[in-house]
Amino acid sequence: MNKILIDVFLYVFECILFYYYCNNAFNSNMKKSLRFLIVLFGHIVLFFVYQIGINYVNGITIIIVLCLLIRFVYNSNWLTSILHSIFYLATMIAGEYLVYPLANVLFDLKDVDAHNNLHSYLFAVITSKVIHFICIMVMLFFISKNKHEQVKDTKGFALILTVPISNMVILAFIEYISKQLSYDFKANVLWGMIALFMLLTNFLVYYNRNYIIKQAERINELNIENQKKKLDEQYLSIIEKSNDEMKILAHDFQNHLIFVRDLSSAEDKDKYIDKIIPRIDKYSNAGISNNKTLDIIISKYSTLCDINNIGFYVDVKTANLSQVDSFDLVTLLNNLLDNAFESALQSSKKEIQLCICHHSQYFDKLTIANSCENRPAIKDDKLSTWKKDKKVHGYGLKSVKKIAKKYNADYYWEYNEESKTFLTSIIIPKN
Repeated sequence: MNKILIDVFLYVFECILFYYYCNNAFNSNMKKSLRFLIVLFGHIVLFFVYQIGINYVNGITIIIVLCLLIRFVYNSNWLTSILHSIFYLATMIAGEYLVYPLANVLFDLKDVDAHNNLHSYLFAVITSKVIHFICIMVMLFFISKNKHEQVKDTKGFALILTVPISNMVILAFIEYISKQLSYDFKANVLWGMIALFMLLTNFLVYYNRNYIIKQAERINELNIENQKKKLDEQYLSIIEKSNDEMKILAHDFQNHLIFVRDLSSAEDKDKYIDKIIPRIDKYSNAGISNNKTLDIIISKYSTLCDINNIGFYVDVKTANLSQVDSFDLVTLLNNLLDNAFESALQSSKKEIQLCICHHSQYFDKLTIANSCENRPAIKDDKLSTWKKDKKVHGYGLKSVKKIAKKYNADYYWEYNEESKTFLTSIIIPKN
């Protein structure tokens, strides 16, 4: 009776683990509750087949049931379903083959007796499921459909794996130490509860980590949506402002042409035309790069610099950084141009130059040069924020470095004392 209770727990855990594995590895249009009920029914079938006690029948049944579940519940093709079923069974068998010899050593049992000793059987079930759990989590780390490609938290995942490994070691040491002791019924029950709790802890720790990652991804998505919304609003306001000014310019342009026509000397005509050209040039930044996000950013800072009497010069004729994700491009350029704007605003020259060009066949180069009266502060060979509230500020450059690292880009800066100019350069691979 006790062995059957352990088997019930075994298959309930397998059901939850398989359900979690499939939800993260595959997509399904079916409701979660219905999915779980079908997976549960499949494992009930496997439970009764397991009670027959014929290993090869049990193994074949596992592959068939799991394959059908993946194929029809998770809309996968037959080849993928078969491969995942075989992998799942292989990790399950691997855990058992690693654990049962250990149980035999700890309990001085022969292979044929391992299932008959209740204590050793519970130990073998718990530890084999921990190994199976580790294998499944490692597999999910590489194939999970929810895994954001640019975020591979290998270090954090490796630290999480220390929890189930530590639990197995603890259980093995407990058994080794208590080998000379005779367990009574209460001690057996207590040991079983501890072992089951440790197994449950493994799953909860991993689930909690994934939950935190998904929440972080959701927050990131909301930030992206909010950023895009702000960009669209800025873009519309800039276009509206430009349209109003162009209407005024168009209205006055006829008078300008008439006035030029009536001027007597060619020299006077040239001087007057030279005055008109700068008014037209400031509208040339809209739509110059064929990259909407880049155009919005250029328009934003062009207008901002125009309002604050800062010279803003742009050259994006040969490249537009289309290989960079729009959210990353916004973060990168806004941080760099914000710093450039604040520095230029406090300098006497008041000038910013933005250039994006082909650096070579395989690289594009982004350079931002801005006037800067004072040499930047450096701490531990790194730029230090000059702003008063250092706890709040200083994250912009960290974001820039993070994005540069993400795209395998080279980021560097230099300050020219003679020209009072701060130059930022980022060389980004095209692919």
